[in-house]
Amino acid sequence: MQPFVSVKKIFLVTFILITCTLQSINIDSLKQFINKASRDTQQVNAMNILCNQLFHTNAGEGYLLAHKARALAARLNFVRGLGEANQAIAVYFNFNGGDSALYYLQKAKANFTKINDELRIGSVNVSMGTYYETINEFEKSLNYYLEALKVFEKHKIDKAIASACLGLGNVFYNLKNYNKAIEYSRKSMEHFQKINSPYASWAMNNMANAYEELGDLKTAVTLYEKSLALKLESKDYYGAVFSIDNLGNIFLKEGDLRKALTYFERSLALCRQKKMERETFANSFKNLSEIYISLEDYPCAKKNLDSLHACIAVLNFGELQTDYLHKMSRYLEGTGRYKEACEYKDRYIKTKDSLFTSEVNRIVNDADAKYTAEKKQKEIELLNKDKKISLLQLEENQAQLNKQRVIIFSSAGAAVLLILLVFMLINRNKLKQKSNEKLSAFNLQLHTQKALIEEKQKEILDSIRYAKRIQQSLLTSEMYIHKHLNKLRK
Repeated sequence: MQPFVSVKKIFLVTFILITCTLQSINIDSLKQFINKASRDTQQVNAMNILCNQLFHTNAGEGYLLAHKARALAARLNFVRGLGEANQAIAVYFNFNGGDSALYYLQKAKANFTKINDELRIGSVNVSMGTYYETINEFEKSLNYYLEALKVFEKHKIDKAIASACLGLGNVFYNLKNYNKAIEYSRKSMEHFQKINSPYASWAMNNMANAYEELGDLKTAVTLYEKSLALKLESKDYYGAVFSIDNLGNIFLKEGDLRKALTYFERSLALCRQKKMERETFANSFKNLSEIYISLEDYPCAKKNLDSLHACIAVLNFGELQTDYLHKMSRYLEGTGRYKEACEYKDRYIKTKDSLFTSEVNRIVNDADAKYTAEKKQKEIELLNKDKKISLLQLEENQAQLNKQRVIIFSSAGAAVLLILLVFMLINRNKLKQKSNEKLSAFNLQLHTQKALIEEKQKEILDSIRYAKRIQQSLLTSEMYIHKHLNKLRK
């Protein structure tokens, strides 16, 4: 059975989702543009798009180009371009099993957080979920996928929602919660179908895997066939090979060896027709040898085992080696060569034990490397925390200094205003005193003039009275004269 869609593939698809919307751009055209473009943000954007394209065909060149884009973006202080380059480098490391993927993802997330780019932060969260899925830390993986899903649903971006749900389906499948795996895979498929994306075939395949685990082989076959048809239509021949193998494995599980053989032969024919990697051939040879041993067709079984051995010599895959040794022991036992069968059985057990030891060592080394990386990260966070505390203290001191300056300036301003007010009051008082003095002098002059007038008036009145008395005295004599004259006339 084909496992759920490779988490590494989801990692790349999610990166493509945000960083490259121009999937049809010709690689040669992009290279020409980059060579001619000035060293600015447009060149960074073109380099990020191209390194995304090159992950499909030349990962090494893409990795180097992503580093160039990162360096140029840092020099230009182009934060978005720097984040995209960091995320691209993380994709490369995740494809090659490197722990450095986490480092570059954290850098990318910090870049996108700085410019408050929710969509790209969501993209990084999906990639973080994928990273933790690859190291079997499923709780962390779920949290990152769900956080990303909230953002994508908020912005209603179907392709992004589909990718996040695809990752969630993977995690639930690994946790053996097959019903939840089906739920999220179906949601992923529906959103991919809304935008006519061929990636809907991945979600269908994942649903089929989960139904197969639940024992609903009929539904699994239906979904595998739909997934196969969509993959062939979209020319995803690599995926088609595994869908065909999935169908063959179901019929092998049901005991229908002839029908299973038909599918495995079809898978091998497609590998040859499309000249695929040796890994896909090895998987076909392994399945065919299993069928022919079960059918007791030992010449055909030996032919496919020899082809499998030739692939192993080039690929050097430990699991394929153990499969080959186990099948060889069964083949030799079936042909009556029991001594050789025991030798292969012994080699199979030793190789399997060796692989287990290697796997344990790898887990221990990974754990140690992870511990070291987390320790370094904590040291960096501690330094950043100290730096933030220092910055906060500096800001507080600056704020206190600013406050003191405000108080000083305010006090100085108040003092100046007070001095001006006092000066104005003193000046006003002096003016008032001068006015009072003038008024007093005027009043004094007025009183003096009044007194003089009154004195003159008195003198005049006295003169009038004196004149009147004289007049009256004169009038009396005249009357007396007239009186006596009148007497004489008589």
